[in-house]
Amino acid sequence: MTRAKDISKILTDADISGNIDVDGVTNLDVTDIDGTLNVAGETTLQTHLNMGDGDIIKLGASADLQIYHDGSDSYIKDVGTGNLTLQGTNLNLYNSALNKIYLNATDGGSVDLYHNNSKKFETTSGGAKVTGYFNATSGLQINGNNASGRIQQVVQASNGSTVSIGSGYTNVTTLAVTHLNTEKVIICASCHLDTQSSSSAGHGDFRILATNASQSADLGAHAILAESARLRWFNTMTVRDHRGISSTTTYHLQVRKFTGSMTANGAGGTSTLVILRENPS
Repeated sequence: MTRAKDISKILTDADISGNIDVDGVTNLDVTDIDGTLNVAGETTLQTHLNMGDGDIIKLGASADLQIYHDGSDSYIKDVGTGNLTLQGTNLNLYNSALNKIYLNATDGGSVDLYHNNSKKFETTSGGAKVTGYFNATSGLQINGNNASGRIQQVVQASNGSTVSIGSGYTNVTTLAVTHLNTEKVIICASCHLDTQSSSSAGHGDFRILATNASQSADLGAHAILAESARLRWFNTMTVRDHRGISSTTTYHLQVRKFTGSMTANGAGGTSTLVILRENPS
């Protein structure tokens, strides 16, 4: 064993295969240790701790917390059974240049999320606020309290392509929704129609048809009448449906003509179905 009060006065460059026990201050320009360095006390670095790719800083009796760079990516990893906890009055997450913020969390305040340095999501005392559009690709699930008639889901389908209307019912747009036997469905339909004629009026009707594996139900039809030539107009209908079974039901917005010439969605118009799934309990 080598013991010294100030080893820097004795060694300039050392290759030590045994143990070093230092009681005082040690200043070494370059130290290569091939093995284990055990320090009983605090270690202060004046500049940097340089470690190579794949070298891991391990913290904890079982090396549960690990910090390292693998040559491509950097990691802070908790490999133990507990939680990885970050504590602070405020928490900010920035890019490497510190000129774009990703996340800001304030003690006793909001948690904010950013897109390209612009705040898009903010928690509030009453819930949350979204700036811009909220795009739910599979519908919007809304879970409120257990009050009667709460809305569970909102879905929408639109069709802007021109559809020629014949004497039989023609699908203009369809939308499927999965529901329980206790749930009701509210269907809001809007249909854009064009008589497509410069000399004659158009007559017909439109309806909402509900179909599933075991049922087919006409939820009601509204007559449509264009008393002047080449008239474009919107028709709307709202109905509530209760299938009474757990199933996936497809709702069809359909149109048929009685006289004249008629198209749906002509001249840039769009027909839309909006469905709200309601839990009545």
